[in-house]
Amino acid sequence: MALACKICDKELDAFSGGRCRKCRQLVCSSCTAQGSATEADGLLCKECAADEQKHEKIQPVDSQPDFEVKKAPLWLWILVLAIIVGGLAYVIITPYIETREAMNAIRNGNEEEYFKALDILANMGGSYALNTLREYIDQDDEPIRSRALRAIGALPGNDPVIYLKKLQTSKNTPNYLKSVIIEALLEHERRHGP
Repeated sequence: MALACKICDKELDAFSGGRCRKCRQLVCSSCTAQGSATEADGLLCKECAADEQKHEKIQPVDSQPDFEVKKAPLWLWILVLAIIVGGLAYVIITPYIETREAMNAIRNGNEEEYFKALDILANMGGSYALNTLREYIDQDDEPIRSRALRAIGALPGNDPVIYLKKLQTSKNTPNYLKSVIIEALLEHERRHGP
C-alpha cells in the first residue's frame, strides 16, 4: 500500500514530502505552506496554515474592556488650583476684612454700626483687634476711647480682661474711663462668662 498526500492524494515516496507539525498527516511538497521536513520546527500543510490565519484574524473579544487612565487637561488643573487658592484666600482674608470694617465702625460708625461691630468682634476676636483697640485708647480722644474700651470688653479670651484690669488699677487712667472699664468687664462676662 502506497502512502498518499492527505490533500491531493498524490503518491509519496520517502523524499517527496513529510508530516505536518499540526495535524501530523503526510503531505507532498506542493501542498506544504511553510517549512520543510528537514527544518527543526517541521512543515505546515496548506489546510493547517489557512486555519491558523483565520484564528489570527479573529481574535477573541475580552469580556472586560480595557480602561486607560488619561491625564487631566491643563485647563482642569488650572481650574482646581484657582479654586484652592481662592478658597484659602477667602478663609485668610475675610476675617481680616471683617475685623478691619468692625474697627472702622467702632471709630467712625453710628450706634447701630457700633453694636454690630461688637457682635463681630465677640465672635472673632484676635490679637489684631486687641492691639488696634489699644491704639485707639492711647491715641484718640473721647468718645472713641470709651467706645474702644467697651469693644475690648466684647473680645473673647483672657487677654482683654487682663488688659482692662491693668488699666483699671493704673494711676494714669482718668476716673471717667474707670467707669467705662467696669462696663467693659461686665460686657465681657455677659458675652463670654466668668
